[in-house]
Amino acid sequence: MTAGSTPLRVIDGSPPEAAPAGRVAVTRRLPWVLGALAAGVLLALAALHLGEEGRALRRLPPAERAALYRRTMDTLTSVCAGERSGDLREFCRGQAELVLLLPECDAACQATAREELRTPTR
Repeated sequence: MTAGSTPLRVIDGSPPEAAPAGRVAVTRRLPWVLGALAAGVLLALAALHLGEEGRALRRLPPAERAALYRRTMDTLTSVCAGERSGDLREFCRGQAELVLLLPECDAACQATAREELRTPTR
């Protein structure tokens, strides 16, 4: 060999070594598994957050919680009744979600709130 030359390699024509089948299957499933895991974590955090809001509302003094319930139901039955659009519709949906978290929300309250939530946003 001379200076600066590269040694020759013999190529036998066989295909390059492939990754084992098990590794390929795991590699293909990994994004799906990670996505499912991330979705599960997000759902758990959302449930925890909603649970915290409910606990905070239940910790309010009974008189304050009752007043909040009455005001929210008044809003749902007056301001939120009938046709509305845009931001008011979203406000009313938020009021319905709030009242469902209150322990005072009986069957009639639940029906009113669920009707508001059932109304399409578009």
